Amino acid sequence: MALSMNGRGHDLGTLGDGEPCIGFMRDIFDQAPLDLDTAAGVLTEAGVEQFVVVAHSYGAHRAAYWLAENQPSEVVGFVLVSPAAYIDTTARWFVDGAVEHHIARAAAAVAAGTPEQLIVMSSNAPVPMVGEARTVLSTFAPDTLANSARHVPRVRVPMLVTVGAREPSGYRQAADEVTAAASDAEQAVLDDDHYYNQDPAGFMDTIWEWIDRRQLLKIEEGTS
Repeated sequence: MALSMNGRGHDLGTLGDGEPCIGFMRDIFDQAPLDLDTAAGVLTEAGVEQFVVVAHSYGAHRAAYWLAENQPSEVVGFVLVSPAAYIDTTARWFVDGAVEHHIARAAAAVAAGTPEQLIVMSSNAPVPMVGEARTVLSTFAPDTLANSARHVPRVRVPMLVTVGAREPSGYRQAADEVTAAASDAEQAVLDDDHYYNQDPAGFMDTIWEWIDRRQLLKIEEGTS
């Protein structure tokens, strides 16, 4: 059984007029365990006793924080798929102007008692960077918890870090840092981009090969 979870990060959201907004961010990073606890509960209630967590980009940071804080016994492995690079290394693609300017605006809005104020970091990026002030602050401030390398030393299960050879150097550097920080992790470099669009079957084969080799899950005969 597999459960696919779409978080409240940079994805589809709605504004006050109810119209969809691509790239709208409204989650607070340190509340990520609430969503992930719920997702894990769906699996356990369905009778799943053990599972591997696979999380992509900023989702990898959220899952790393959750696993480090909660240590759920049902989780037997963790795959960090291209953990996101720090915003200062990707600003030229995702942020208009200086990152510090947007963080300062977000901090001022939170201090003024308007944490829901929208901060437009970019309206032209591949993923438009529009979020509530409290979201921008919790995700991109220098002391953010959105940093897998801070959390993986406390994660007690085997880990696989994947990264695409076609990703920008900042993403490859982030993957290296996470792999080095973990107590039990290996890295797989695939000839692909951040979204693994070039060879999705090869990407999945890499994960299954690792799960089988580490004997993390018992797959009953006749199932896949």
